Amino acid sequence: MVKNGLKILAIDDSSINLMILESVIKDAFPEATLFTASTGINGIELAQINDPDVILLDIVMPGMDGFEVCRKLKQDQRLLDIPVIFLTALKTDRESRIRALDAGCEAFLSRPIDEIEFTAQIRAMNRIRAARRLERKRAEDALLESEKKYRFIVENSNDIIWTFDLSTMTFNFCSNAVEQILGYSEDEVELRNTLDDIFPIETKRNVMAEFGKLLDGNATSNRVLMEAQHCHRDGFLVWLEINAVLQKDDFGRPAFFSGVSRDITGRKQADAERLRLEAQLRQAQKMESIGLLAGGVAHDFNNMLGVIIGHAELVMEQVDPGEEAYNDLEEILKAANRSANLTHQLLAFARKQAINPVILDLNDAISGMLKMLRRLIGEDIRLVWKPGSELWAVKIDPAQVDQIMANLLVNARDAIPGVGDVSIETDNVVINEADCLGHAGFVPGEYVLISVSDSGSGIDKETVEHIFEPFYTTKEMGKGTGLGLATVYGIVKQNNGFIYVYSEPGKGSSFKIYLPMMEKIIEIEKEETPRKLLEGLETVLLVEDEGAILKIGRSILERYGYTVISASTPGAALTLAGEFKGPVHLLITDVVMPEMNGKEMWEKISHLHPETKCLFMSGYTADAIAHHGVLDEGVNFLQKPFSVKVLAEKVRKTLDG
Repeated sequence: MVKNGLKILAIDDSSINLMILESVIKDAFPEATLFTASTGINGIELAQINDPDVILLDIVMPGMDGFEVCRKLKQDQRLLDIPVIFLTALKTDRESRIRALDAGCEAFLSRPIDEIEFTAQIRAMNRIRAARRLERKRAEDALLESEKKYRFIVENSNDIIWTFDLSTMTFNFCSNAVEQILGYSEDEVELRNTLDDIFPIETKRNVMAEFGKLLDGNATSNRVLMEAQHCHRDGFLVWLEINAVLQKDDFGRPAFFSGVSRDITGRKQADAERLRLEAQLRQAQKMESIGLLAGGVAHDFNNMLGVIIGHAELVMEQVDPGEEAYNDLEEILKAANRSANLTHQLLAFARKQAINPVILDLNDAISGMLKMLRRLIGEDIRLVWKPGSELWAVKIDPAQVDQIMANLLVNARDAIPGVGDVSIETDNVVINEADCLGHAGFVPGEYVLISVSDSGSGIDKETVEHIFEPFYTTKEMGKGTGLGLATVYGIVKQNNGFIYVYSEPGKGSSFKIYLPMMEKIIEIEKEETPRKLLEGLETVLLVEDEGAILKIGRSILERYGYTVISASTPGAALTLAGEFKGPVHLLITDVVMPEMNGKEMWEKISHLHPETKCLFMSGYTADAIAHHGVLDEGVNFLQKPFSVKVLAEKVRKTLDG
């Protein structure tokens, strides 16, 4: 039975036909509602207003025939799923039926109407309508779900998803990621009528050129993939990777761009940092190469100078000081000695000079030089000395401290054209991993800092890259050898330190030298533990997957009196522990092994032998293993490689603990 509320629309220009239909419908479907129209236009309007379940349509009508009415009904998205039944007296008119099917009708009824057939057709069409409604509902639900998923993806994407309308030259959609990345709200971006706020001028020009290629048809695809800087609302620049596609309208004309913009600022900064570090590495490698060359040259040159100086002195012993030849020999000797000083500086740069390092306090060393340093820089330049408190000790040749300070002070003096200041400071500093990121060659640790700063003319960036190279100088001919700073560089490197220069033209320079801290060690003589106290009679289970270590470990323990059972795998160790009848006093095990780690194995053995203590050993440090969660902090631990004495002491300490 058809549900209550069945709505039927009958369209026929014949009032008699409409009356007949009304009579038939009342008999067949007493609760149905019938709407009637005498023209096609009126029928379409009634269909739009009342949304009938079935439409009965006459073919032959004035003005707009049934075929045209059916086509218009099917073109309307709101009406296209309403079944249309054509009513015709021309049962055998094949052409009309084909035209009706082409127009979109679902069924035919011939006049005079057979009530049984009519009832069956109406019920069938109503089922079709219900099925179509269900199908449409499912499609709409699926579309809503799809839109919901799409909206979720868009709203939660870390990338900016956008569309740009070519007719208005504005963004007509922008996802909320734009606020996180560029600082603008979605509405602000969509309401702006210009790209000037989004792009810097030069970037906008490049972006428009790339997008213009697509619009002009000069691109190889319909896609733009490029990187460009964008203006953040707060004024700084953000790098975005733009991936956009040109969309066209139904006529093939460019309509809008849709795209995704991804924040790559972090990547660009990392790339820039990598390039900078690579440049620093190349500079360090260049300095190393120059050092090797300089050292080789200085070594060979020293040999030749030795011959010259030696022979000159031998001849001078045979010549009367009053003779003219004696004066000539003196000049030769002076020149040779000056050359020898140059080679000493080259060897310092190459880190090949002979040194005698001692543990010293730099404050004491520099304080003892202040009078000489003041004479060195002259009366017009004020020397300021700021020693750090409780300065750590360093290990360095005192003569090298003299060389460092003299060369840096001379360099500062030459950088000051008239009156000025030079300051010397010392301090304790701790260099961490973050400090090392921007400075190639820096190593984390504790250092003593020597800082020499001047109020001179400063150094430009290009010159800074070369100042430590031997023979590089910006001074006039005859006013410098170009070896002073190279000598400082070599000494610092020879003592496992590093040097950093900060300078700006017109603002002076600051040279910062970092030398490793050296603790002032007061050695206390340790009484050696007698061998007898290290011996024992306990049973030790030794587990080690490296055969050579297992063998030597067993041999050492047996020499100290212990009963040793050994295994090369955790599985074998568990079997031995299960079969062993007496107590197992100590388990010595490697931490990292196949099958299971040492901690897991000890837990299993503890169930078999609750009395068993454990000594872990590893080539990794205890801190490193604890950091990775393999061991708890504070456990008994033996660092590989170990000596016989260390193993014996550690075993005894663990057993007695």
